[in-house]
Amino acid sequence: HRKKLAGTLAVWPDAPGTPGQDRILFKNGQVIAAKLVEPASALDRGLLPLFRRTRAAYAFYAEDLLGDRSAVVSGHVDTNALVLAAMRGGMREDVVDGILARFDGSAVRLIAGYDFGKLGALPKEMGFIELLRAGPSPIPSLLVQSGDPKIARRMLYVLAISQGIEPYALPVVAHEE
Repeated sequence: HRKKLAGTLAVWPDAPGTPGQDRILFKNGQVIAAKLVEPASALDRGLLPLFRRTRAAYAFYAEDLLGDRSAVVSGHVDTNALVLAAMRGGMREDVVDGILARFDGSAVRLIAGYDFGKLGALPKEMGFIELLRAGPSPIPSLLVQSGDPKIARRMLYVLAISQGIEPYALPVVAHEE
């Protein structure tokens, strides 16, 4: 996505012996079409099952390999909104922990100009964004203040990988003795 690649991502099923492969076509880093093992009526819905895979071979080819267009589903999919939607179905906690560890010891703040509208955030998720808008805060504090650590972790993860938050050094307050 960030490298604005064009071509086809081929992802083989993670179950041995399952025939076929999912082929996802990118243009300028955006998903524009796919030929999926599990047929789908909408592109974003069809891509969601791929996030449940834990082990699968994949390859990226710098060309359109969708072939026969009869089973191709097309549309516009915002990558960050797709990741957020997939995270609602469950998160790999080890992956989330690894991303959030990058901010260990510092507060985080929203990056000015980040387009939250494209995320398709639900009301509770937008509530967490409003908490972040209040000012920089360490991640452990945000998890407590949010009232729902699961939503907070999901949002912090998506914002971190989509470059919506950045580390922020809180000012040191000197205490007089």
